[in-house]
Amino acid sequence: MPTKVSLYERSQKGDKIAAAALKKMQEDEVSVAAAKNEGKGEMTNKDIYGPIVKALPKKKIDAEAAERRVIMYENLAKMAENGAGGLVPGLKGILAPVAEALGMDTKIMSEAQAYQLMARAGVGSMRLMLVGSGQVSNYEQDLMQRLSGGSIKTSREAAKLLFNYYATESRNVVAQYNKTIEDVSREYPEVAKAHGYIGRNTASTEKPKPTRAELEAEARRRGLIR
Repeated sequence: MPTKVSLYERSQKGDKIAAAALKKMQEDEVSVAAAKNEGKGEMTNKDIYGPIVKALPKKKIDAEAAERRVIMYENLAKMAENGAGGLVPGLKGILAPVAEALGMDTKIMSEAQAYQLMARAGVGSMRLMLVGSGQVSNYEQDLMQRLSGGSIKTSREAAKLLFNYYATESRNVVAQYNKTIEDVSREYPEVAKAHGYIGRNTASTEKPKPTRAELEAEARRRGLIR
């Protein structure tokens, strides 16, 4: 019978059968640990960690997507700040799925039209394509109005703040996933190891990223929101 270590090693090499077997073994471990506490009238490990372990694969997929969005929106924010020529092509790139769903051609789309499309998608059913799941905040709504209803200069300022906001929200998704892995590792280190952390190799000398509160304060300072 293969050991947990051998299954883990094989799963890391892309062996899907080994990965499925490892997942089943880990879930069984949670159930066995829970069985020891049956009849005590207490919250068992299964009660606490069972749903968490089962949700980890989906959480990791969401966190990996969020990690990609962090890089994408940080790059767009830098382009908006520096006036780099790649801003409009980059903006059209992230809007391509939305435009396709609406039957629009991004190749002939102007910068102003791109901002209007982003504002439309950011508060509608296509929001998932841009930032993942979640409610639209008042801060976003204010910036969306600036995106589609002002001058190009105002739209660019709003877009930069919105890119930074989306990057911050995406970093939060990654941080929440990593916190879950950290919590699980205390009781089931092999489960945590099999799923792994995301983005933990970032250099400690990297400049701290702005928080949501700091982004909102900057937007108010510039008169983009109330």
